[in-house]
Amino acid sequence: AQELYRRHCLSDPMRAEEIGFWASKQHELDFVDGDRRFVEVKSGKVSPLEYGWFPKNFPNGHLTVVAKGDFEGSRIRVKSMFDWLLDFSLDPEPYPGEEPWSFDEEIPR
Repeated sequence: AQELYRRHCLSDPMRAEEIGFWASKQHELDFVDGDRRFVEVKSGKVSPLEYGWFPKNFPNGHLTVVAKGDFEGSRIRVKSMFDWLLDFSLDPEPYPGEEPWSFDEEIPR
């Protein structure tokens, strides 16, 4: 939750409080931000098939499931916590004017 809030504040500090959740009688999603990006956090392994209902409910939405596993589809992706935390593409502009460092390079000090 803290990382979602940090990334949301970077994108637009005036909308920082726009992180909520979504629930229906059958399904729930842990986090929804003001741009209707959805994040679900699970402690075990998941299959993207478990979220086959998502595109029907949110035709323009994108869901990231943070769990054990790795899957990249057009609307649903599953990433490990480690990979999700290091996914700088989710930041609006993580390093203005510079490329982010990679593990192949020396870590800036």
